[in-house]
Amino acid sequence: MLLYSGGSTWETVTLKLVLNEENVDKSFGLPEGIDPTHRYVYRSGAHGIYDFWYKDRFLNYWQYTNAPEDSDDYDPLSGPAILVADQVMPNLAPQFYTPEGRKLHAGLPHGIELMRNEAYDPMNPGSIWYGMYEAPDGSYRFMYLDSDVRENLDLWVQYNLRTTDSSIVRYRKYSSKLLQSTHPKDRVIAVILMLVDQGMFSMYELLTATVGDVEYVDQMIIFMGKKLVLDVGLLDMFTALTVSREDTEPLFMIGTRMGQQAIGPRHMQSIFKALRVSPDYLLYWHVSHLYSRIVHRMAAAGVDIKDYHAQALIEVGNVLGTPDDVSHYVDLQLQRVLKQNYREEDEPPSLEEPAEPEEEPEGEEEAPPPEAPGGGMEKSLRKAQPFDGGFSMPEAKRAAAALKIDFDEVDWDLKAFAHGMNAEREHADVSKDAKVLGKIARSHLEEDPRYYEKLARMEKSLTPVAPDPFGVHTVWADLTAKRPDELEFSKWLHSMPFHEVSEAELEDLLQPTEPTEEEEAEDAQAASEQGEGGGNPDEDPNLPEKD
Repeated sequence: MLLYSGGSTWETVTLKLVLNEENVDKSFGLPEGIDPTHRYVYRSGAHGIYDFWYKDRFLNYWQYTNAPEDSDDYDPLSGPAILVADQVMPNLAPQFYTPEGRKLHAGLPHGIELMRNEAYDPMNPGSIWYGMYEAPDGSYRFMYLDSDVRENLDLWVQYNLRTTDSSIVRYRKYSSKLLQSTHPKDRVIAVILMLVDQGMFSMYELLTATVGDVEYVDQMIIFMGKKLVLDVGLLDMFTALTVSREDTEPLFMIGTRMGQQAIGPRHMQSIFKALRVSPDYLLYWHVSHLYSRIVHRMAAAGVDIKDYHAQALIEVGNVLGTPDDVSHYVDLQLQRVLKQNYREEDEPPSLEEPAEPEEEPEGEEEAPPPEAPGGGMEKSLRKAQPFDGGFSMPEAKRAAAALKIDFDEVDWDLKAFAHGMNAEREHADVSKDAKVLGKIARSHLEEDPRYYEKLARMEKSLTPVAPDPFGVHTVWADLTAKRPDELEFSKWLHSMPFHEVSEAELEDLLQPTEPTEEEEAEDAQAASEQGEGGGNPDEDPNLPEKD
């Protein structure tokens, strides 16, 4: 939650404010040559655990320990406003800065050339990106200015989703290690962290839980209206938290100098801040991931495109144990991508454009198959490449002719037949012969004209249907990594830009631009001057002159 405040005057922060003459080595200030004039803008955080943000004249944001004394956000217990050392500086992390001194939202990988956006416009959602580069995997990644990310709500949400995703493994390792501690306080904190993560609880509702909210049912517990399957370690921990206690007592309590006290939100907020994970965005991440799984399962089951969204939100609400509207927990960009790639059951299967246009059947190109984050269906910014070694449309047509297939008399077309041959070729263990695979494809298509469409959907399913229905969480004490379905979601998430961009727009961006007349004239003049100067001195004089 962002609380914007601050005046319109510029507060000059110099090294005198920051440096301590008695111990300069432990103090911290802006590097030499950096603009020291910072204006206070806003604070972020909650429950007394705040970060205070200032902006310089280059529009870069800087984190401080307090607001100015004349600000309503000033905390008298936090001391003077000191620049926080743990943030990127141009002298220590130049990959986070542009040549003009603007801070980027992330560091540019070493040795990567950034392609600048000549049409950059922070007020235009389609041109708000600063630059882009090609990643080693061949995908294209967009770069944004840090100030644009902080001042644009859509970019800010996408940034926090990815930051949370990148911190989940560290978060889980810390939680698991904390549960192994011999100190009761550490173990209680570990249980809260695991429930916020794996149980999809809000931090605030956990801190209000009482002993009476826990009910034991065989190998499960019903906690605050949710069913949980716990491993042995966590089940023992819950037993220790509830045994010989009154139902009205707070569930999560720790020993202090004042005796047993309930854990407060400020204490937990400080732990989440140290882990660099927002409990709100962690829930947002989990719900978005769950929504994508449910939607993809519905696509595989052939749920009508008009109904899937409402039904998916109902299932998400059941998981969260609430009848309220939960649509605001699902990322809007994710919803757009899933809707764009969702396909109705009645639509015919699609196939890539054939290599030879004259062999292409008449009609418009079909929509691509349904995609969702995960399960090998990563929404890439590159065009899908044809199956290596697969049958082309002319080859499929020749095979159909050899098998005497008349497409006017069957319920499927050449595209579906070629799609089936390639699908059988990928799975065949014995023969790669076109006629043999054509016979197999024909037999399946005669049974069901949409056989291979359904097969592709089922094979690309995010995860098989679990034995436990949605709404029953399994919480593991030793979970220290991402699950396979989470890895797929993470891969998709980091492949997507913060702003909305289509493949057609990306192709236009990657098209080489024609040089203008002025650029051609400058190049010609430079070449002429080079020729008058005797050519390139680095060339070998023994080589013959070029024509």
